[in-house]
Amino acid sequence: MKSTSKNKTKKVFILPYLFPVRSEAWIKYQVMGLAARNWQVTVLARNIEEGIQTQELENIDKAGVSRWLYSDQRSSNRIIKMFQVLKQCLSHPTKISWLKGSGGFKRTDLFYALEVIRILRRHNSPIIHVHFGHNGALLAEAGWKTPTIVSWHGSDANVYPNIYGVECYKKLFDQDWWHTVGSDFMYNRLLEIGAREDRIVKIPVGTNLAEFPFVDRTARPSDSLKVILVGRLEIMKGHTFLIKAVSLLLKKGLKIELKIIGEGSLRSELENEIQSLHLNNQIKLLGACTSAQVYEHLVAADLFALTGVVADNGRVETQGVVFAEAQATGLPVIGCDVGGVSESLVHGKTGMLVPPKDINAIAEAIEKYASNRELRFLHGQAGTAFVRKNFSIEKTLDELEDFICNDQSRFLNQRKLLTAFHSYC
Repeated sequence: MKSTSKNKTKKVFILPYLFPVRSEAWIKYQVMGLAARNWQVTVLARNIEEGIQTQELENIDKAGVSRWLYSDQRSSNRIIKMFQVLKQCLSHPTKISWLKGSGGFKRTDLFYALEVIRILRRHNSPIIHVHFGHNGALLAEAGWKTPTIVSWHGSDANVYPNIYGVECYKKLFDQDWWHTVGSDFMYNRLLEIGAREDRIVKIPVGTNLAEFPFVDRTARPSDSLKVILVGRLEIMKGHTFLIKAVSLLLKKGLKIELKIIGEGSLRSELENEIQSLHLNNQIKLLGACTSAQVYEHLVAADLFALTGVVADNGRVETQGVVFAEAQATGLPVIGCDVGGVSESLVHGKTGMLVPPKDINAIAEAIEKYASNRELRFLHGQAGTAFVRKNFSIEKTLDELEDFICNDQSRFLNQRKLLTAFHSYC
């Protein structure tokens, strides 16, 4: 659906892989925020995340976003799919070598990138913003040369190089493109894998504070401590360490309830652990939730905890948007000192940092908040102020717009030269 606003003269193409995705709500906030600021926003994605509700899509449409949901049109039939790939090879003879993959990328993704490039060349948006470094690298591998912004979020910098080697990003970093990161941790990580320092810009990922307003909990009864964790059921989120810490405290006689929001591959394993500890009444796995449902559970909670770790494949929390959401509502937070978590809270003022995998330290931090309501309220209020100052979506949009507008002349000049080159060829 195209935007009908005649006043929208600033154009940007935003390329996530899927859109919208609940666990990547910050992309949705950015897309809708730019549309509200008079940008003509076109989202070019491969598909919609499974489970997204119609109302969620309608809300994006109402924001004035031009949504292009491009899906790979290959058949599920292997023989038909083979002919479809061969047809693309005939259109791009130099890409025949891709039949075995290239640069650490699968054949299907490379030919999908060719289709994305075809669409981008047909439209004259001077600003192309790709989310996730491996998506940017895929475009570079497929031959895209136009100056582009690539935003990095975590697995792209921490997992892909471990699997394919840092060489998988060589063509991307050879381009005169810009790279945005949300934390100093990610800034340093990009330098480690070969990015040029003068092409990296730190723009923290923002939270939509209108969806996570502050809640005054001072008049709430204190019969038990209600702890909330929001995070996919994956190893890097460290659910098992929080569960074990809660188990220790329950054995000591503390009244604690833990609710875990998220879905993922570890669900059966965590269910079995909770059952083996006989904690089905005290610990609940709530599954995936919408942003509105997450907020309702945050409102009902007294404390947020996410005890993440560095997974064997390198995955780690690089900023922790959910820490900002929890603090915005006035919750004190507990996090493990890994990745960029230390930048997402202020230890001793808005929450507590503990060593990763240290069950006793996690339990001690929870117990401090359980025994001191005033400390919870003090840290919660400080956390709200901290997030409003540093992690609002408005601040992110301000910095992103400033960055784009300051460099727009370079985008446009390079775009004109490349357009002329493609016309000549």
